[in-house]
Amino acid sequence: MDSTPASPSADAAVPMGGLAPGAVLVTPVSGAGASVAGELDAYSSGPAGLAVQLRAVLPQDVVESLDGLRVWVTAHTDGQLVAFQAVARRAGRTSVDLAGVTVPVQEHRRGSVRASTTLPAALRLTEAGDPPPRVSARTVDLSRASCRVQLEGVDAAGMPVVGDLVDVEIDLDGRSTVARSRVLRVDPRSAQAVLQFTALDPEDAARIERHVLRLVTP
Repeated sequence: MDSTPASPSADAAVPMGGLAPGAVLVTPVSGAGASVAGELDAYSSGPAGLAVQLRAVLPQDVVESLDGLRVWVTAHTDGQLVAFQAVARRAGRTSVDLAGVTVPVQEHRRGSVRASTTLPAALRLTEAGDPPPRVSARTVDLSRASCRVQLEGVDAAGMPVVGDLVDVEIDLDGRSTVARSRVLRVDPRSAQAVLQFTALDPEDAARIERHVLRLVTP
């Protein structure tokens, strides 16, 4: 069996804004493949969330390639976001059973799991100069959809403005990840800014997902 998950098909594209209710995101634990989005078909959890089971509907080629692999699972169900690690088991032509015994992470009112993490970063204002100025930063928290950054060496006048488009470069596991982003919030007193990703390579998004889930799950 090929241990490399198939590339997501068009109907399995992962939305940049995070998961909508009833959506599932499956990310192989190892390797460099992209995450795959699907639909939640069934979900149950035992007392205290220790035993988690769900069935997801995914493209047929992806189901075949994931069978037997250990994966991260993120699902938006029952008004909350849960995440856990599982072994994928093919349940049908386009369905896979995912069962884990780790305690799920619960994130209310969010579409992506977020973790506190400090990583080297830099911002470039895409609409300011040619080339645009580079501002050193470090991440405060991170998800596959957004990040909070601490800007370094800037005063209030040098802070980006809400609505600005920026390119944020994050050093993740020794590899540069660049995301086109929009500034959502700015706090000049703390020199922090919240950025929402608007364009991100799918494999880079999966690398962020793996990094975050390693931090927030047992």
